[in-house]
Amino acid sequence: MEQSIEHSSFQSVPIVEKEGKKFGIMVLTDLDGTANDETMPEAKRLATTTPAKEAISKLQALNIPVGIITSRSHGESLIYQDALSTKGPIICEDGAVIALPDRTLILSRINNNTIRSFLE
Repeated sequence: MEQSIEHSSFQSVPIVEKEGKKFGIMVLTDLDGTANDETMPEAKRLATTTPAKEAISKLQALNIPVGIITSRSHGESLIYQDALSTKGPIICEDGAVIALPDRTLILSRINNNTIRSFLE
């Protein structure tokens, strides 16, 4: 089953063709211990140039969007998106929230009533 998201944020994603199928290229990264240095205080790690920030800049210079995957809250994720200058989606709150690069939510947390009705 092929699925796609039609959104203006993804129009410049490089396309690779393999065995007659087209694939968009995107890099998704975790935050803690991956895109930021956990040994620094949080305020300092947002302002520090790291190898991860340099790699993100190089990927984006090639029009390859970089997104964030984290268990952090949506609000915290937006702070890191701005600090890292990422242009890809955010998948946060353990996958409960997905936001497009323009910050449009395409999936948000399922509330307790929805879960209860599903389990009944």
